Amino acid sequence: MNFDINKSKLKQLKENNNNKEKKYTILLVDDELANLEALTRLLEEEYNIIKAKDGFEALAILKNDSYSSEISLIISDQRMPGMTGVEFLKQTISIIPNAIRMILTGFMDVNDIIDSINEGHIYKFLLKPLEPTELLISVKRALEAYELETNNSKLIEQLRHTNEDLKKSKESLNTIFNSVNDAIFIHDIHGNIIEVNDTATSIYGYSYEELIGMNIKNIISENSPYTVDKILKKISEEKNSGPWIIEAIAKNKNNIEFWVEGNTHIAMFDEEVTFIATVRNITKRKNAELASQKEVLELEKLRTEFFANISHELKTPLNIILGAIQLIRRDIQDEEKPIDKRKIINNINIEKQNCFRLLRLINNLIDSTKLESGHFELSMINCNIVNVVEEITLSVAEYINNNNINLIFDTDVEEKILACDPDTIERIMLNLLSNCIKFTNEGGSIFVNIFDGEEYITISVEDTGIGIPPEKIDIIFDRFRQVDKSFTRNYEGSGIGLSLVKSLLEMHGGIISVESKYGVGTKFIMKFPVKVWNNSKEVDNVDNDIMNNCVEKIKIEFSDIYKQFA
Repeated sequence: MNFDINKSKLKQLKENNNNKEKKYTILLVDDELANLEALTRLLEEEYNIIKAKDGFEALAILKNDSYSSEISLIISDQRMPGMTGVEFLKQTISIIPNAIRMILTGFMDVNDIIDSINEGHIYKFLLKPLEPTELLISVKRALEAYELETNNSKLIEQLRHTNEDLKKSKESLNTIFNSVNDAIFIHDIHGNIIEVNDTATSIYGYSYEELIGMNIKNIISENSPYTVDKILKKISEEKNSGPWIIEAIAKNKNNIEFWVEGNTHIAMFDEEVTFIATVRNITKRKNAELASQKEVLELEKLRTEFFANISHELKTPLNIILGAIQLIRRDIQDEEKPIDKRKIINNINIEKQNCFRLLRLINNLIDSTKLESGHFELSMINCNIVNVVEEITLSVAEYINNNNINLIFDTDVEEKILACDPDTIERIMLNLLSNCIKFTNEGGSIFVNIFDGEEYITISVEDTGIGIPPEKIDIIFDRFRQVDKSFTRNYEGSGIGLSLVKSLLEMHGGIISVESKYGVGTKFIMKFPVKVWNNSKEVDNVDNDIMNNCVEKIKIEFSDIYKQFA
């Protein structure tokens, strides 16, 4: 008896599987050829049939993946040589687990088969002799069970993949939710917190369990410009889904306050209105903004004070000049009285001094503007700075002595050649000495000292005057700043001088600092870099030039000191 596994028909099934209605493949196993052929004829019109004459040959077929993957139903005889149907079917479970298994048997083997059915190895048994109708119905039901089992398996696999995808998506969302730098709060319309991320617990110092159920009122400071009630009112008035960006003052678990920016949206969850707020700490930015606002207000105040002061500085000498002119005119036009030349000369000197005051103010404003725009230029030459400073100091000795103030000059080096602009050095020294005279009472002293050094030469100008209050030390070099802002101060000034001194010194590559004790005196310390210009020749006659030009400059620089100089 030859065995035919119907290879051509199986091949045709594979080729036409996509174009025809699906047909099941059944493996028939029986050692009696007549039974095998009878079963084949009964089933082959509707199903694809593969035949085997015993369990061993059937197992060989099943181990071929090309066939086993197509088989939906196995029908085996129970009594076969070398291997019973039950034994065979048990072995097929590991090879083709999803196939349905049926067995044909007589009454003598029913108990063994029932045990196999109970163990899940066999779907159903049929007793011989078989009725064709009964067989067809059993096969149809078996294949329906196979289809149902296959579909269930597919659904279970799809559900497994879906659950895995959902799990991955949830894990990804949780990772994103907890890794953003902003705190995220989800709360209801009453402000009760439903969910938070890890950043929220980090920023506010509460644990996750503490925040859940807490009301957001508990994490917003009473000092906040926006309270929870104001925020909810704002949202209800605008009647949209947001976003609303609001700055508020928050507080953490330790009641430490900090600025936050909240970006709030409305979302619907389970038909409930829910708020999603992302919150970030903006304390640094807010402090910078507040500091900037404060600085703007301070600058505006400073600008107002400066213009008020400049107006005063301009009007005062002009009024004095006009007054002196009127006095001179009156004396000249009075024909009854002889002309008093001494009085006229005195008024002319007053006019001249106040012209110097105006000239000094204008020079300072022009030079300050040039420095700010980068158009101020130095005329650098190599010269002996010790002689330059000494000659400038001695040139003002008469003016200082007229104020009953002692002037002491001392140096530990007689010559120090370095590159500088002598005119600018003169201006720096005259400005500092002028300040010393203004704020030193009669009987006081002014000291000018020079100290040698390898990298820098140090020049200090010190007085025993009224000193500078500690809170004013840091602002005296700021442009337009004044220690004494009142219009009743002893001496006038625009508040530009020391700012110019600092800028001019820095153009030389130097630095200036100040030491002062209020009520004791002030000391300005200047450091000039010791360097020379290779393309500049040393100038020997600088001292004479200073003496020739210094008198007029002294009168200009000292013009706001209310004393007449010879």
